[in-house]
This record gives sequence, C-alpha cells and structure tokens, in this order.
Amino acid sequence: MLQRVPMLIVVTLISATVWLFAESESLREKEISLPIEFASEPGSSLLLEVSDGQNWRDRALVSVRGSTSALSALEEQAKRAIRLTPDREGMPSLSGETLLDLRDVLTRTPEIGGRGLRITRIEPSAIRVWIDEQVTKELEVVVDAGSADLDGVPRPSVTRARLRMPKSQERILRADARVTARVAPESLTALVPGRKETLTGVRLLPPIELSGLPARHIRVEPSSASVELTLRNRTAQHTLQQVYIQVSLPPRDVGQWDVKIENDRAFFENVVATGPAELIGELKAGRMSAVALLQLSYEELNRRESAVRPVFMTIPPSSLVFTVDNPIVKVSATRRAEPAGGPRDDAEPGL
Repeated sequence: MLQRVPMLIVVTLISATVWLFAESESLREKEISLPIEFASEPGSSLLLEVSDGQNWRDRALVSVRGSTSALSALEEQAKRAIRLTPDREGMPSLSGETLLDLRDVLTRTPEIGGRGLRITRIEPSAIRVWIDEQVTKELEVVVDAGSADLDGVPRPSVTRARLRMPKSQERILRADARVTARVAPESLTALVPGRKETLTGVRLLPPIELSGLPARHIRVEPSSASVELTLRNRTAQHTLQQVYIQVSLPPRDVGQWDVKIENDRAFFENVVATGPAELIGELKAGRMSAVALLQLSYEELNRRESAVRPVFMTIPPSSLVFTVDNPIVKVSATRRAEPAGGPRDDAEPGL
C-alpha cells in the first residue's frame, strides 16, 4: 500500500495541472470597460482625433469571448489605454472624416485579436474620427512687446520658425503670416530703463489667423526664444554748454543797488539738465531755454558781500532739474548814492 503513495501523488498533480490548463483555456465571456486613445505617433505627418459633437468618453464597453487566460490578460491591459494610431491596421489613412467601426478595428489589434478574443458586443459600435495631413511652413519671427516704450527695435534670437498645421487649414494662412514672440508685460518690470537686456523663454505664437483652431493642431518649433530689447529711459539728460546768470532783487530795491558778480562771471558752464525725455527734447530743440537766477534778499544786499546759490529754471517753466559743479556764486552789492533829501542808507524798509 505504501508503495502506491508516490504514484497517487504524481497522478494527482498531473490531474490538477490538466484541470488548471483546461480551466484557463475554457471559453468564457466577460464585459470589460476598455480605455481607448486616438492619437498620432510623434513625428507622424498625420493628425488623428475624434470628431466633435459625440458623446465619446475615451472608453468603450466591450463584451469579449475567449479563454480565461486571454480575458485576464485583457483585464490587465484595461488598466492602460489601447492606442489607435493612423498606422494601425483598419484605421483610415486618407484625410477627412470617417465613421470608424470600432469592433473591426479593435478585433485587428494584438490586445484583442492577437489573443484570440472575439468581440460579441461593443458600445459605442462606431465613432466618427477626423484625420488630416500635417504641413510645415517656415515663417518670419517678429516681437510683440505690447505697449512697452522701447528704445530701438527688439531682436529675437531666432529670425525664422517652423509652423506645423493641418493641410486642410492652409488656405486661411495669409501670404505675410508671421510667428510672434510675445513679451509678457510682467517680464518687463525688473528691467532697467536705458540698458540693453535679454529676456529668455519668450513664447513663440502662431499667426493670429489660426487662433480659432484647436491648439493641439498647431505647433511652432522652436516653442520659445530669447528677445533682446531696451526699455526707453523716460528720464533723460542733456548737458548745456552755457546757462546765463540773471540777478533778481526785491521790487523795492530795484534801481537802488549795483550788484557785481565775482570775476564778472556771466554764465555757468556744463550744466546738466535731467527730467522727462519729452522735456529734454524740447530743451535740445531750442523750444525751451534755461537761466540761472541769483535771488538776492534785502539782508544779502546790506551784507555787501554774499555767497549765493542760483536757482535754475526754464522758460517756459518745467519740471527739469539742473546740476552743475561749484554752483556757489560770490556777489557784492553797493547802494547807489541817493539824491539830496532822499532816504538814509540805514533806513528800514517801509520807513
């Protein structure tokens, strides 16, 4: 009896193996929700996608009949999408819209037909897909900095870019179409006016006439570029070779004092004017003039000698600011002789 035990164990193992194999190969039917992705392979010259206006949710409910092992493999496959590309067997290869028989196409795939599975029911059974050929255009690149006040013309790091688009939409592209390097306003805030700067990663956008097309149908290569530009310095400077001096006295003292400037100085040299660029332009053009005004008070006149700082101003008045080296001017004042019976030299104003 003990001699039969090993034989019984072997027979049992063989029987179990045969049963398991038969069980795995027995035909069954199962309903599986299959994710499906319609896409073009990278570098493909064809565009493929589901047409608009359908209740397509990127998956199909499929009843499949086949062996237990094949069904288990398909269930594992269902964790990721089955990609249907234009080069798949049964897929359309001509441009335009096509009503695709999902049962036929999926049956030809290695994920289903390759495993010996048969589709008994599928929902939806058909779906409209759109396919088009991609064409490539080489276009000029221009910079759009919006309302930024620039000094000179901005320069992109690439002068031409490739535009990939559907051939069916080629007719709406204008003859002078251009790719735009659009500078974001917020990227200008850190720039120093008057200094040449380089912005990196500026997006390259397709021509405006293609703005109505889905973004996934249009591609610009390269997708970004650098832009070299200079913000206009709104505060400009200009050096005046000479600014003449004028003396101003209180109204009561006009005609009563002789004022003499040290060394008979008549003007300041190399006076720097700073202010808004438009006002500096007026000054350069001669439509505005500058003077250095020495304003002497009654007390300064009676001190006989004073060191006076001039007040620079423009005619007509403006907000320009003036600077000059050594601005202090030494002046001396002498009261003119009064006619007999005139006021005393030491008389106070108003007496």
